Amino acid sequence: MIRTAVGAVTTHQVTFWGDEDPVDPDGNTATLTITDVDGAASTSTGIRASTGVYTALLPTSVDPTIYRLRWSGTFTGIEQVITDAVEVTGARLFTLADLRATDSAFGDRDRYPTALLETVRRETEDEAERIMSRSFIPRYREIVTTGGQITQLLWLDCLPVQRILSATVDGTPVDVQTIAADALGYVANYSGWSTEFLGNTIRLVYGETDVPSDVRRAALIRARTRLLDFNSGIPDRATSFSAVEGGTYSLATPGRAGFETGVPEVDAVYKRHSYTIGIF
Repeated sequence: MIRTAVGAVTTHQVTFWGDEDPVDPDGNTATLTITDVDGAASTSTGIRASTGVYTALLPTSVDPTIYRLRWSGTFTGIEQVITDAVEVTGARLFTLADLRATDSAFGDRDRYPTALLETVRRETEDEAERIMSRSFIPRYREIVTTGGQITQLLWLDCLPVQRILSATVDGTPVDVQTIAADALGYVANYSGWSTEFLGNTIRLVYGETDVPSDVRRAALIRARTRLLDFNSGIPDRATSFSAVEGGTYSLATPGRAGFETGVPEVDAVYKRHSYTIGIF
Protein backbone atom coordinates (compact mmCIF):
# COMPACT_ATOMS: atom_id res chain seq x y z
CA MET A 1 0.00 0.00 0.00
CA ILE A 2 1.13 3.51 -0.76
CA ARG A 3 -0.06 6.66 0.97
CA THR A 4 -0.84 10.12 -0.36
CA ALA A 5 -2.65 13.22 0.89
CA VAL A 6 -6.02 14.73 0.03
CA GLY A 7 -5.75 16.89 -3.09
CA ALA A 8 -2.26 15.66 -4.02
CA VAL A 9 -1.52 14.72 -7.61
CA THR A 10 -0.19 11.17 -7.33
CA THR A 11 1.26 8.86 -9.95
CA HIS A 12 1.28 5.11 -9.40
CA GLN A 13 4.03 3.01 -10.95
CA VAL A 14 4.13 -0.70 -11.55
CA THR A 15 6.80 -3.02 -12.92
CA PHE A 16 6.04 -6.28 -14.71
CA TRP A 17 8.76 -8.86 -14.23
CA GLY A 18 9.80 -11.88 -16.21
CA ASP A 19 12.27 -13.82 -14.12
CA GLU A 20 14.80 -11.23 -12.97
CA ASP A 21 14.26 -8.58 -15.61
CA PRO A 22 11.37 -6.21 -16.41
CA VAL A 23 9.32 -7.24 -19.44
CA ASP A 24 6.64 -5.51 -21.48
CA PRO A 25 3.15 -7.00 -21.84
CA ASP A 26 1.82 -7.85 -25.28
CA GLY A 27 1.34 -4.73 -27.37
CA ASN A 28 3.06 -2.64 -24.67
CA THR A 29 -0.38 -2.30 -23.10
CA ALA A 30 -1.03 -2.32 -19.36
CA THR A 31 -4.47 -1.60 -17.90
CA LEU A 32 -5.18 -0.10 -14.49
CA THR A 33 -8.55 -0.61 -12.78
CA ILE A 34 -9.22 1.59 -9.74
CA THR A 35 -12.03 0.64 -7.34
CA ASP A 36 -13.27 2.93 -4.57
CA VAL A 37 -14.74 1.93 -1.20
CA ASP A 38 -18.25 1.81 -2.70
CA GLY A 39 -17.18 -0.64 -5.40
CA ALA A 40 -17.30 1.85 -8.28
CA ALA A 41 -14.52 1.09 -10.76
CA SER A 42 -12.75 3.07 -13.47
CA THR A 43 -10.23 1.82 -16.00
CA SER A 44 -7.35 3.53 -17.77
CA THR A 45 -4.35 2.57 -19.89
CA GLY A 46 -0.93 2.95 -18.30
CA ILE A 47 1.83 5.05 -19.83
CA ARG A 48 4.99 3.11 -20.65
CA ALA A 49 7.95 4.70 -18.85
CA SER A 50 10.56 2.07 -19.75
CA THR A 51 10.72 -1.66 -20.36
CA GLY A 52 8.13 -3.26 -18.11
CA VAL A 53 7.46 -0.04 -16.19
CA TYR A 54 4.06 1.66 -16.49
CA THR A 55 2.52 4.65 -14.73
CA ALA A 56 -0.92 6.20 -14.32
CA LEU A 57 -2.40 9.19 -12.51
CA LEU A 58 -4.60 8.37 -9.55
CA PRO A 59 -7.87 10.17 -8.81
CA THR A 60 -7.83 12.93 -6.24
CA SER A 61 -10.20 12.88 -3.27
CA VAL A 62 -11.59 15.58 -1.00
CA ASP A 63 -11.85 13.12 1.91
CA PRO A 64 -9.59 10.43 3.33
CA THR A 65 -10.34 7.14 1.58
CA ILE A 66 -8.79 3.99 0.14
CA TYR A 67 -8.56 2.92 -3.50
CA ARG A 68 -7.89 -0.64 -4.65
CA LEU A 69 -5.66 -0.93 -7.72
CA ARG A 70 -5.47 -3.75 -10.24
CA TRP A 71 -2.85 -3.62 -12.96
CA SER A 72 -3.13 -6.22 -15.71
CA GLY A 73 -1.27 -7.14 -18.87
CA THR A 74 -1.05 -10.19 -21.11
CA PHE A 75 2.18 -12.05 -21.81
CA THR A 76 1.99 -14.41 -24.80
CA GLY A 77 -1.75 -14.45 -24.17
CA ILE A 78 -1.57 -15.15 -20.43
CA GLU A 79 -2.80 -12.42 -18.09
CA GLN A 80 -0.57 -11.21 -15.28
CA VAL A 81 -2.18 -9.20 -12.48
CA ILE A 82 -0.54 -6.95 -9.89
CA THR A 83 -2.66 -5.54 -7.07
CA ASP A 84 -2.00 -2.68 -4.70
CA ALA A 85 -3.88 -0.12 -2.62
CA VAL A 86 -3.64 3.62 -2.08
CA GLU A 87 -4.60 5.29 1.16
CA VAL A 88 -5.54 8.95 0.90
CA THR A 89 -5.04 10.79 4.21
CA GLY A 90 -5.96 14.29 5.27
CA ALA A 91 -2.30 15.23 5.81
CA ARG A 92 1.16 13.74 6.53
CA LEU A 93 3.22 13.95 9.70
CA PHE A 94 6.02 15.72 7.83
CA THR A 95 7.17 16.41 4.29
CA LEU A 96 9.87 14.44 2.51
CA ALA A 97 11.76 17.71 2.07
CA ASP A 98 11.79 18.15 5.86
CA LEU A 99 13.05 14.59 6.30
CA ARG A 100 15.77 14.98 3.68
CA ALA A 101 16.93 18.18 5.42
CA THR A 102 17.54 16.38 8.75
CA ASP A 103 20.88 14.99 7.59
CA SER A 104 23.29 16.06 4.87
CA ALA A 105 23.74 12.40 3.86
CA PHE A 106 20.13 12.31 2.65
CA GLY A 107 21.03 14.74 -0.12
CA ASP A 108 22.42 11.72 -2.00
CA ARG A 109 19.31 10.69 -3.93
CA ASP A 110 20.96 7.57 -5.32
CA ARG A 111 21.63 6.27 -1.82
CA TYR A 112 18.43 7.67 -0.35
CA PRO A 113 15.84 7.69 -3.16
CA THR A 114 12.40 9.23 -2.75
CA ALA A 115 10.77 5.79 -2.60
CA LEU A 116 12.89 4.84 0.43
CA LEU A 117 12.08 8.07 2.25
CA GLU A 118 8.37 7.59 1.54
CA THR A 119 8.47 4.03 2.88
CA VAL A 120 10.16 5.19 6.09
CA ARG A 121 7.67 8.08 6.46
CA ARG A 122 4.73 5.69 6.14
CA GLU A 123 6.27 3.28 8.65
CA THR A 124 6.95 6.16 11.05
CA GLU A 125 3.34 7.35 10.82
CA ASP A 126 2.02 3.84 11.52
CA GLU A 127 4.44 3.28 14.40
CA ALA A 128 3.55 6.63 16.00
CA GLU A 129 -0.16 5.82 15.83
CA ARG A 130 0.39 2.39 17.37
CA ILE A 131 2.48 3.77 20.25
CA MET A 132 0.27 6.77 21.03
CA SER A 133 -3.03 4.95 20.40
CA ARG A 134 -4.14 7.91 18.31
CA SER A 135 -3.50 9.29 14.85
CA PHE A 136 -2.19 12.76 14.13
CA ILE A 137 -3.23 12.57 10.49
CA PRO A 138 -6.88 12.23 9.36
CA ARG A 139 -7.42 8.68 8.03
CA TYR A 140 -10.26 6.59 6.60
CA ARG A 141 -11.41 3.41 8.28
CA GLU A 142 -14.19 0.89 7.72
CA ILE A 143 -15.07 -1.14 10.81
CA VAL A 144 -17.29 -4.20 10.94
CA THR A 145 -18.12 -5.02 14.55
CA THR A 146 -20.54 -6.65 16.98
CA GLY A 147 -22.52 -4.62 19.50
CA GLY A 148 -21.94 -5.14 23.23
CA GLN A 149 -24.20 -5.30 26.27
CA ILE A 150 -24.90 -1.56 26.02
CA THR A 151 -26.69 -1.79 22.68
CA GLN A 152 -26.75 1.95 22.02
CA LEU A 153 -23.00 2.40 22.42
CA LEU A 154 -19.90 1.10 20.59
CA TRP A 155 -16.25 1.73 21.36
CA LEU A 156 -13.87 1.98 18.39
CA ASP A 157 -10.09 1.76 18.63
CA CYS A 158 -9.37 4.38 15.95
CA LEU A 159 -8.83 7.66 17.75
CA PRO A 160 -9.89 10.35 17.80
CA VAL A 161 -13.11 9.85 15.83
CA GLN A 162 -13.53 12.91 13.63
CA ARG A 163 -16.76 12.17 11.75
CA ILE A 164 -18.97 9.29 10.71
CA LEU A 165 -19.31 8.93 6.93
CA SER A 166 -21.87 6.11 6.85
CA ALA A 167 -23.20 3.24 8.93
CA THR A 168 -25.38 0.17 8.56
CA VAL A 169 -27.06 -2.04 11.17
CA ASP A 170 -27.74 -5.59 9.95
CA GLY A 171 -27.37 -4.29 6.41
CA THR A 172 -29.83 -1.39 6.82
CA PRO A 173 -28.38 2.13 6.33
CA VAL A 174 -28.51 4.44 9.34
CA ASP A 175 -28.92 8.22 9.12
CA VAL A 176 -25.52 9.50 10.28
CA GLN A 177 -27.24 12.57 11.72
CA THR A 178 -28.63 10.28 14.44
CA ILE A 179 -25.17 9.00 15.39
CA ALA A 180 -22.99 10.81 17.90
CA ALA A 181 -19.25 10.20 18.23
CA ASP A 182 -16.63 11.65 20.54
CA ALA A 183 -12.85 11.93 20.42
CA LEU A 184 -12.42 8.95 22.77
CA GLY A 185 -13.94 6.52 20.28
CA TYR A 186 -17.42 6.12 21.75
CA VAL A 187 -20.10 6.04 19.05
CA ALA A 188 -23.75 6.25 20.09
CA ASN A 189 -26.71 5.18 17.98
CA TYR A 190 -29.86 5.88 19.96
CA SER A 191 -31.85 3.48 17.79
CA GLY A 192 -29.45 0.77 18.92
CA TRP A 193 -26.55 -1.17 17.41
CA SER A 194 -26.91 -4.78 16.35
CA THR A 195 -25.75 -7.49 18.74
CA GLU A 196 -25.57 -9.97 15.87
CA PHE A 197 -22.07 -11.15 14.98
CA LEU A 198 -20.43 -8.44 12.83
CA GLY A 199 -23.82 -6.83 12.36
CA ASN A 200 -22.58 -3.22 12.32
CA THR A 201 -20.56 -1.53 9.59
CA ILE A 202 -19.19 1.97 10.19
CA ARG A 203 -17.17 4.11 7.81
CA LEU A 204 -15.44 7.05 9.40
CA VAL A 205 -12.61 9.55 9.38
CA TYR A 206 -10.40 9.61 12.46
CA GLY A 207 -7.29 11.48 13.53
CA GLU A 208 -6.27 14.91 14.74
CA THR A 209 -6.58 17.86 12.38
CA ASP A 210 -3.25 19.41 13.43
CA VAL A 211 0.16 17.94 14.25
CA PRO A 212 1.78 19.44 17.39
CA SER A 213 5.26 20.76 16.72
CA ASP A 214 6.89 18.37 19.21
CA VAL A 215 5.16 15.35 17.65
CA ARG A 216 6.30 16.42 14.18
CA ARG A 217 9.87 16.91 15.40
CA ALA A 218 9.87 13.57 17.23
CA ALA A 219 8.56 11.81 14.12
CA LEU A 220 11.32 13.41 12.02
CA ILE A 221 13.96 12.27 14.52
CA ARG A 222 12.51 8.76 14.45
CA ALA A 223 12.44 8.64 10.65
CA ARG A 224 16.02 9.90 10.51
CA THR A 225 17.21 7.14 12.86
CA ARG A 226 15.40 4.52 10.80
CA LEU A 227 17.12 5.71 7.62
CA LEU A 228 20.54 5.79 9.28
CA ASP A 229 20.00 2.33 10.81
CA PHE A 230 20.59 0.89 7.34
CA ASN A 231 24.23 1.96 7.61
CA SER A 232 24.79 1.56 11.35
CA GLY A 233 27.96 -0.20 12.47
CA ILE A 234 26.20 -1.53 15.59
CA PRO A 235 24.78 -5.07 15.25
CA ASP A 236 20.98 -5.19 15.17
CA ARG A 237 20.79 -7.40 18.28
CA ALA A 238 23.20 -5.38 20.43
CA THR A 239 21.95 -4.01 23.76
CA SER A 240 25.31 -2.51 24.77
CA PHE A 241 28.75 -1.79 23.32
CA SER A 242 32.26 -1.20 24.62
CA ALA A 243 34.24 1.77 23.35
CA VAL A 244 37.84 1.33 22.21
CA GLU A 245 38.98 4.00 24.66
CA GLY A 246 37.23 2.16 27.50
CA GLY A 247 33.80 2.05 29.03
CA THR A 248 30.66 0.07 28.31
CA TYR A 249 27.47 1.80 27.22
CA SER A 250 23.90 0.47 27.35
CA LEU A 251 21.76 1.07 24.29
CA ALA A 252 18.15 2.24 24.50
CA THR A 253 16.46 -0.79 22.96
CA PRO A 254 12.87 -0.89 21.64
CA GLY A 255 10.71 -3.12 23.82
CA ARG A 256 13.07 -2.96 26.81
CA ALA A 257 13.05 -0.77 29.94
CA GLY A 258 9.98 1.15 28.80
CA PHE A 259 11.43 2.16 25.43
CA GLU A 260 9.16 1.88 22.39
CA THR A 261 11.38 3.24 19.63
CA GLY A 262 14.72 3.13 21.41
CA VAL A 263 15.14 6.89 20.96
CA PRO A 264 14.59 8.48 24.42
CA GLU A 265 13.56 11.90 23.13
CA VAL A 266 11.04 10.36 20.74
CA ASP A 267 9.67 7.98 23.35
CA ALA A 268 9.20 10.87 25.82
CA VAL A 269 7.13 12.89 23.32
CA TYR A 270 5.08 9.88 22.21
CA LYS A 271 4.34 8.96 25.83
CA ARG A 272 3.25 12.52 26.62
CA HIS A 273 0.73 12.47 23.77
CA SER A 274 -0.52 8.90 24.29
CA TYR A 275 -4.14 8.02 24.97
CA THR A 276 -4.88 5.61 27.81
CA ILE A 277 -8.53 4.70 27.68
CA GLY A 278 -10.57 2.12 29.52
CA ILE A 279 -12.97 -0.11 27.62
CA PHE A 280 -16.39 -0.98 28.99
